[in-house]
Amino acid sequence: MKQQRLLFVTFLITLFTLLLCGCCVSHEYSPATCTAAATCVKCGKVEGNALGHTWQEATCKAPRTCTICGATEGEKTDHQWKDATCLEPKICTVCSATSGTPLQHKWIEATCSHPKKCELCGTTEGESLEHTWVEATCSEAKHCSVCNKKEGAPLKHTVYSWNTEKEPTCNVVGVKSGICSVCGETVTESIAVKAHETDGWTITSMPSGNNAGTKVKKCTVCGSVVEKESFTLTIGQENALKTAKQYLSFSGFSYKGLISQLEFEGYSTEDATFAVDCCGANWNEQAAKAAKAYLSFSGFSRDGLINQLEFEGFTHEQAVYGVEQNGY
Repeated sequence: MKQQRLLFVTFLITLFTLLLCGCCVSHEYSPATCTAAATCVKCGKVEGNALGHTWQEATCKAPRTCTICGATEGEKTDHQWKDATCLEPKICTVCSATSGTPLQHKWIEATCSHPKKCELCGTTEGESLEHTWVEATCSEAKHCSVCNKKEGAPLKHTVYSWNTEKEPTCNVVGVKSGICSVCGETVTESIAVKAHETDGWTITSMPSGNNAGTKVKKCTVCGSVVEKESFTLTIGQENALKTAKQYLSFSGFSYKGLISQLEFEGYSTEDATFAVDCCGANWNEQAAKAAKAYLSFSGFSRDGLINQLEFEGFTHEQAVYGVEQNGY
């Protein structure tokens, strides 16, 4: 009996000692959480620290929330609204929540340039209208009276009688005007420049040695050089040119008259023509010189003097010029 009591006491002492010393083999820790460290489920011993919350920021669906334990903090945010359209109500761009109803279309009625159209969303309905055409006139192309769309070009004015406002020259455009028989509008148009007028070749440099000479044709109106050529002289051309200049130095000759005179002197038609082309004579001035000579020894009527100059080979225009320069 004493021995049993001794064994029991020994057991109690041993059990008490084990309780004072903690777990008999190893700790069994529960995992750490956001708010508590790892803890032994047997003896309650704590190891390490709590994990701490892992927050997901608040949205319009939920407040700030821990992704581990689900704890929340604060309030939800406001919705991020996208304005309503004709087809959709007001809608949150974050959570897709809706509010209200879609807007009504705001229609712009159809025209000939576009169908019925919503000015808010651009939706169209139906077809464009037909154009309302106004026929073309002299000043305006065929066009729609609603949208002003043009088709084709204006009609051409019809003018039967033109008045010359400004005569053209070889370097200045002329101007003419007239009344359109269709619309009654005064029409003004330009008159193309005239062709240059030339009286033949003028030698600007004579041949020398192996170097060719240069001859030009100048406009008798504006003085512009119309043509330019290089040339060499035969003996016949050189002498014909000298003779032509001698005749021009003391008398007035027409182009044709001077060629005939040189032919009379025995020059060939080719050499005579070359000399007259290259002598540099102004045939208007030659006509004036010839008219003066006739008037110096005989009386002439205006028409008679013009006829005499034309008989000498001058053109009608040259003859008129020559007569006018002498007072007629």
